Amino acid sequence: MDQQKSKQELFVINYEEKIGSLIEKLEDPLIKYEDKITRYIEGSNKLISKTIHGIEYGASWMMHKHEDFVNQYKSFAMTFYPAARYTAIPWNYIWLYLWKKYRYGEGNLLMVRGVHYFSALQGGGKSSLLYDLAEELRDITHKGSYINTELEKARLDEDSSMMIKHHKVVDLDEFFGLETIIDEDGYEKRTAVQKKQFSTNNFDNLIFDEWLAEMNHRMNNTSAYKEKFIPIMKSLARMRHQGIKRVYIASQLDTADIQLMGLFKYIHDIEIDLDIDYWQWVEDGMFKEHIKGWTIWSYQYKRNKKRAATEKMLIKKWYRKRYSSMEYFDTLNQASTFYSLPMDKIKTTKGII
Repeated sequence: MDQQKSKQELFVINYEEKIGSLIEKLEDPLIKYEDKITRYIEGSNKLISKTIHGIEYGASWMMHKHEDFVNQYKSFAMTFYPAARYTAIPWNYIWLYLWKKYRYGEGNLLMVRGVHYFSALQGGGKSSLLYDLAEELRDITHKGSYINTELEKARLDEDSSMMIKHHKVVDLDEFFGLETIIDEDGYEKRTAVQKKQFSTNNFDNLIFDEWLAEMNHRMNNTSAYKEKFIPIMKSLARMRHQGIKRVYIASQLDTADIQLMGLFKYIHDIEIDLDIDYWQWVEDGMFKEHIKGWTIWSYQYKRNKKRAATEKMLIKKWYRKRYSSMEYFDTLNQASTFYSLPMDKIKTTKGII
């Protein structure tokens, strides 16, 4: 057994020696090959680095040369610019006229920056037009609007799987009203102020629907009215300094507080165009009226020097075609106002008359 075991051990030892010798023979070329690969990679990195540096230097040189050429050409061309302006008469006047006319959305008076006032009877199309305007402005400016009513229905965002809205619902009491401030003498007092800023980086238009319900000017002698109206007037008078582009106010009355009326850029009387679209009816079988657009009478207040009075002058009668699909427009946007009210309970009896 010992002799047999020693033979097995010798066999294992001889086998290990052969394997070790074979590994040593293989290691030498592998080490050399590894060194070659390392040197090749280092060389390639240096070459790539020099190439990138050369490209960057060449691009920088070309940019500087191009900038010098543009500046020299601009200086040369500007020497002829005055002559070009005068020799382009009257064609350059036509260009300027068209630019002035169409710079606000192809002659759309509703896109003019400032305060706009809409009036129409109930169901006359004020709310639908306000929503349509908000959607058009969102497409043009990529910004939403502050709206004081629930004009917009929530929609499902597929990316976040959340219900979202593109416009911000705002409560006027959240921005305007009484607030305690410290006067110059160090005393506290309650003052009607604008409580916080509007986030005009995201929402740079204000939309006030059903203004009569918000601010009934028949109550302008009450403290509750003044506490809200005075800071609103101050805010609208300086809307440009806050980054607010447009303000749309809608009411069932064609008049408002006299001070507010002095800020109106345009006054628009609205008449909605409801119709049953034939091809829509053929397609979906829904015998239903759809909003096609709005007929608009746009006015401005003009000073009549002869009569020494301010008159409402018709500027333009025009038709605005519907812009958005109105899929997410909430026609009953005022309904939530009444949800918290107790329901009238009527007692009824059954009997035979």
